[in-house]
Amino acid sequence: VLDPKPLRGGPFGWSIPEFGATVQPEDVPKLVEQFGAGVFKFPVWFDYADIHSADNLVSMVEQLQNLGVICVGRFDRPPPTQLHVFGDGPEANFALSVFRNPELWVPHVEPVLTRMGLKMNWFQLGADDDLSFMSHPDLTAGLTEIRRHMQAYSQDLSLALAWTWVDPLPQDGEPAWNAISYQATPPLSAEELATYAQSVQRKNSVWININPLSRSDYSLPERVKDLVERMIVVKQTNLMAAFVNDPFNSEDGLFDERRNLTEMLIPWYSLVASIGEAEFIGSISMPNGSQNYAFDSAEGGVMILWNESPTSEGLYLGKQVTAMDVWGRNVEVVEVQTESGRQEQRIEVGTMPIIVRGVNADVIRWRQNFEVKITNLASTIAIEQALPFELSNTFPQAVSGTLRLYSPTLLPKGNFQLPIQLMAQATEEKEFTISVRSDASAGTHRLRFDFDIVTDIPHQFSVYREIALGTGDVIFSWRAMRNEDSFVTLEWELLNNTPEAVSFDCKVFPAGLPYSRFQVVQAMPGTTTRKLNLPIPQENEGEIWIRCEEIGTGRILNYRVQPP
Repeated sequence: VLDPKPLRGGPFGWSIPEFGATVQPEDVPKLVEQFGAGVFKFPVWFDYADIHSADNLVSMVEQLQNLGVICVGRFDRPPPTQLHVFGDGPEANFALSVFRNPELWVPHVEPVLTRMGLKMNWFQLGADDDLSFMSHPDLTAGLTEIRRHMQAYSQDLSLALAWTWVDPLPQDGEPAWNAISYQATPPLSAEELATYAQSVQRKNSVWININPLSRSDYSLPERVKDLVERMIVVKQTNLMAAFVNDPFNSEDGLFDERRNLTEMLIPWYSLVASIGEAEFIGSISMPNGSQNYAFDSAEGGVMILWNESPTSEGLYLGKQVTAMDVWGRNVEVVEVQTESGRQEQRIEVGTMPIIVRGVNADVIRWRQNFEVKITNLASTIAIEQALPFELSNTFPQAVSGTLRLYSPTLLPKGNFQLPIQLMAQATEEKEFTISVRSDASAGTHRLRFDFDIVTDIPHQFSVYREIALGTGDVIFSWRAMRNEDSFVTLEWELLNNTPEAVSFDCKVFPAGLPYSRFQVVQAMPGTTTRKLNLPIPQENEGEIWIRCEEIGTGRILNYRVQPP
């Protein structure tokens, strides 16, 4: 399951409350290298007489930085030998109290900054749950004073504070802090996190805690799905750091107190290895609607996908695609040939996330940028209509080839094909000239655009979009109810959104039975409701086709209803 090569964690990191029996500084680099942490936060306040602890911290920081890890030293509770200076009581647990008087704290912080300030520049004032600075009467002035003293020993100093999402930061002047570490207990959901992360001011870096949900309160699938969703939001919103606070905690950590792995460690590892240093590039429309998130990195494209209901997704994602679940188990990717002779991958998608690697990011971007310029087609038969669209070349080279359009429920049989020739990064508007099928149902139809293009290599892939047949100014809704073994009641509702009365001549075609006919005469703006009884035997399970033609305009509205 674990790749032996060093793992870079990107914005995902750990925050260690304290060093002790569970973990020591000398243990950290190997754990980080194996399991992934791009940012590492740790208690940095040591007794200046304790040369051994200082040497161990310096060695740890050097090894972590060689792995590309950002180190954050946390000034929280003073060491035991200095507690008497600040009051050996509850006040020593709060950074606001400890850093109130420079004459007290500067002599004890100076040796730490003198030693560590040459190795690192990020420091946090207070523990991760220490919100004491939120009650400072003049935070900007207070932090400016603290920064002035600390910068005497660390010129490139960057300061962080803990805060809550719901409390606004002071707005008076330039902030004296460089990062805000936002805390929430219990953790925010992915949806909440996305909302808050997009709303906070970005004058400084945003850090969050991303602890898994409690194992006592949630099932394992719920915990894994929630963690995956929040890690995706971190990449979507470009947060600088997302920490698991106290990863050596069996309740909501990655390891237990004996440093054994918990059930959340491998999902964490799988996500960090897949998207830690990747760039989020968005989502695409998939044939069966699976939720998906695509990323690009130096090692290739990655997609994470799942569906609320198990389904099979078939589309082209790349030349050499592999898939696994969050536990590292292989998921079968079947190479299939479509009826049009195109190669694509078929993947069984369930409710738990699947990680797909080898995805062609240029094709993903092409799909994202492709835009149909209209949302509705007129439902009048026997007329030609324009279907305009815009395509962008997201490949680094020029492309040439063909584009074909398919929509069996909307378009008659025919060859809807256009040539394509685009320079690198170019955008062009084109259009198909189409006419809709005479029996096409009103409502939404899927369009499939098949691209067959060549850059340095051939690419064949499809893009899916939807379009509505009908302008939406007049809408029929139908409901079939069986009231006896041999009768079906067809209840219809006409919503007239126009300022004028409308009239329709409607024919109802039960499968295999004679058709019925009724008229809607002068239906006024608003809603009109009627019922129609149809003699349809119980054994007749075929769908009912309803065809309504607007009197005087030739507009056709087709509908299909399945009898109960």
